[in-house]
Amino acid sequence: MDSPESPHIDHCLVPKKVGPCRGSFPRWHYNALTEKCEKFTFGGCNPNRNNYLSEEECNQACDQVSVDSFPPSTRIGGGNVPKLTKLVSVLDEECGKPCGPENFTCANGCCIDKALECDQVSQCSDGSDEGQCANSIAASHCTQPPVTGPCRNSHTMWYYNPYEQICSRFNYGGCQGNDNQFDTMEKCLTFCNKITEKDVFANRATFEKWSHDSQSVSIAIAVALGLAILILLAVLGYCWLKDRKKQPRRQHVSANGTHLLYVDDTEKLVYNSTTKPI
Repeated sequence: MDSPESPHIDHCLVPKKVGPCRGSFPRWHYNALTEKCEKFTFGGCNPNRNNYLSEEECNQACDQVSVDSFPPSTRIGGGNVPKLTKLVSVLDEECGKPCGPENFTCANGCCIDKALECDQVSQCSDGSDEGQCANSIAASHCTQPPVTGPCRNSHTMWYYNPYEQICSRFNYGGCQGNDNQFDTMEKCLTFCNKITEKDVFANRATFEKWSHDSQSVSIAIAVALGLAILILLAVLGYCWLKDRKKQPRRQHVSANGTHLLYVDDTEKLVYNSTTKPI
């Protein structure tokens, strides 16, 4: 079996980490105290290594990891609860050497495991691993796929697409939405202007579907407005022509000193009051 200092055991002993984002993704983690894989809800960003897609994957990674494998010196009071902060080397800040791609570099130049950033516990002695987490939480709003919700109201809102780095309109039903919705495009762009696809945990196809639907709705609205304008113009033109036809064309003429009045082309000549029949 692996030694208590091996990376394999490190992964299995690290506590579960929901992360700062507010998504909802089913995951599995290994609980070293119960020696079982347990289901939890992952927020969608800044995971640690004790994060598995399935129970089977979790069991394969952490099978045979047990607190009984650790010497009494690593247990609290010699009991069955391991001193995880001492046992797991990834929890220690390491200084005096370059940080690798698997590390988070503290502001003081020391290294910790990258998965420990924004876990609500400061491993960097200067606290820099938790210092930017408020920004991470705010930025997580912009990576959530837009949600119309089950209600049937109609509110035009804006959501941010981190893949295209643009804000697009969508129809919000009025309830059970998420944080990726803004009243105006300006607010959307201001809040999310630095978010890119690197920050995204959700499937790209989800955003592409919404982007396509948004464009389709915009085109449909433009076509409908165009047709409405054409119909309105046609109705107005028809009414104008119909009204013009109803107006009689009157014209006074003089024939042999007699005043005659033509009333439209289809009507007969009408004598005036001074005309006597022949």
